[in-house]
Amino acid sequence: RLIHENRRRPANRLCIEEMIGIYKNHEIAMHTYTHPFLTDLTRECVKYEVLADYARIHADLGTAPVGIAYPMGAYNDTVLEVLRECGVKYGRTNRSSYNFELPEKDELLEWKFTCRHHEEQLWSLAEQFIELKPDRPQLFSVMGHSYEFKTEEDWEKIERFCELISGKDDIFYGTNADCIL
Repeated sequence: RLIHENRRRPANRLCIEEMIGIYKNHEIAMHTYTHPFLTDLTRECVKYEVLADYARIHADLGTAPVGIAYPMGAYNDTVLEVLRECGVKYGRTNRSSYNFELPEKDELLEWKFTCRHHEEQLWSLAEQFIELKPDRPQLFSVMGHSYEFKTEEDWEKIERFCELISGKDDIFYGTNADCIL
């Protein structure tokens, strides 16, 4: 029997029917089955959390996730070992890098995105990215929880960001997997 504590109050969630429509043509990453601090769990519990979430996403949404977004950003060496054993290709932390460097292959399970959607740096980083004339691939990765757009009243902000960054002929727009794998 696996028992562990979920320390966070769940946010408003979508039902499966809503998710099927909303996430059509989007990459879906795992976020674990019960959203625990993975670093507080035994190896067996970490494996259960990952595999149960994979099975749920695959069964309910018909897609096979290849990445994970760590709940609360929590991971350690044991978590990384379990993810490798389970065939997970990338793990996104909750830390901003404030740069556009692609993660190295040996860093894919500890990937830091560029910035969160509500950080002040979003705008200056977006302008920098648009102006880049790089000699190697660069990546602008924005992280945010969908429920935050409602709770933080950020819909207008993310819409303005999308208008600013979209429609550029010299920028490839893709999913996490498209961009880093």
